[in-house]
Amino acid sequence: MQYDPDILLQMCNRVSVNIYKQGKSIVTIPWSSRIGPFRRRQNAHITQHKLALLAMIVLQNHPWAHSRKPSNNEFIALANNVSTIESPIEKHRLSSKQDLISTLVRLAYQQFPFQEEVYYTLPRHLLLYLDTHVAYPAIDPDATLMKKTGLSIKDFITIGIAFYSAALQHSTFDRKFVENTLISTLQPYVKPEKVTAFLSIVAADFATFRDLCMREAQQFPNAGLYRFNPLFDRPVIIRRDRSLCVPIPLLLPYVVTKGLYYDFLDEFSGDNSNLFSDWFGHAFEQYGGLLLRDVFGSKSVFEEPRYSKPEKGGPDWTVIQGTTAIIFEFRSGRLNKRAKTYGDYEELVELLKRNVLQTLEKIPTKINDLRSGVTGIPLSGVTEYIPCIVTYEPLYSHELFLDVITHELRDKNVSEFNFELMSIEDLEWLLAWATYEDPVEFIQKKWTTPGCKAKNTRSLIEKRATEKGISKVRNRLLEETINQYWKEIDPALLESSEN
Repeated sequence: MQYDPDILLQMCNRVSVNIYKQGKSIVTIPWSSRIGPFRRRQNAHITQHKLALLAMIVLQNHPWAHSRKPSNNEFIALANNVSTIESPIEKHRLSSKQDLISTLVRLAYQQFPFQEEVYYTLPRHLLLYLDTHVAYPAIDPDATLMKKTGLSIKDFITIGIAFYSAALQHSTFDRKFVENTLISTLQPYVKPEKVTAFLSIVAADFATFRDLCMREAQQFPNAGLYRFNPLFDRPVIIRRDRSLCVPIPLLLPYVVTKGLYYDFLDEFSGDNSNLFSDWFGHAFEQYGGLLLRDVFGSKSVFEEPRYSKPEKGGPDWTVIQGTTAIIFEFRSGRLNKRAKTYGDYEELVELLKRNVLQTLEKIPTKINDLRSGVTGIPLSGVTEYIPCIVTYEPLYSHELFLDVITHELRDKNVSEFNFELMSIEDLEWLLAWATYEDPVEFIQKKWTTPGCKAKNTRSLIEKRATEKGISKVRNRLLEETINQYWKEIDPALLESSEN
């Protein structure tokens, strides 16, 4: 590699910030390339994913790097072309629908995480980890993190947000830029010993990052550029002069919120089970209840009933709206790294069986029990039931997974019925949109409007908001949570917390 890796990482940062500030997932930049004596004008298409991939390759190959500074045009060429490098996994032809699905899933899990909304990720996980109360298993994630690192969950998230803010402003910075903040309410969180603990979790120097890349390459030898990018674990890079660079700032909010799940999963891993996985499933279900009760009120929202002998369980949550009951099942399972890397079709179906299919198969029986009155939920006058399955991790892509689910249900001879599959982000949007449209009416219209049933909820709401001239759709509970957080951390940001 002929270019200086330090400069390439800084350029990744500046372009990544530029894309973020434009509010886009992809930007088009005109550039010129040379073919022999001729120059050709064309458009480069740059995404956060391409920049992250370029940064990973730069760090992986840094021992062979030179010191030349790339021009802007050369950098654009590198970023534009980085994902066109041949990958061994793509050498076979797509000979079946399953091959096509596997390829599309791999591509989706590479690209789509960078398109998730950052704004509500923070309050979602503050509520999930700190405001849910799981009786069993009796795990305290906050105390666990404190014991292991000396940081509370709020410490960890807050330091991450401080570094995120620094990375949006500067392509490189010293840790003292964060530690010496003039914001008095932030100072207790960014003491040197806390910053040291934080960096031990999220930062890596060039050599350490290369080792992480090599470990992934050994674990998934034929994955090519589809293998896991260690920037999702270590987004902060320690440069040779000990200053810091965050090539893709968007990954910092990810690491201090969603990334916590994997840290706790490692902490509680056992031979045949994982207590944290069980805890998180219950906490996720409780988080769903917090969202539903905030919009519908506690008198209309009923938690999972336990009834009959032998004991049976009803839906996680039941919401009564007039003559309609919306029943919610919350599922926290997700694809493992191998499935995302290789797009293994059998692994995809296995996740769907655990997370969706087994739940769907029980829906008709649960609805019959609700109708019969054995659950104890007061449903007199209810004539329609809307089943919703809410997943913690979005299923990329939504339409693709719905197609697989429908196919699997037919193979099992399960009678077809309408159901809504959504991510937790979709549910947050649906409940925020309740200010403008009743959720029952929204879902009914979604199911009956041609071409809409298989679309994800967020995209449809964004489209409707644009049509109605509504610039921002805000979830009240998450808005109150983020505002309270800013009030404690930096009151000056309270009026513009999205920044």
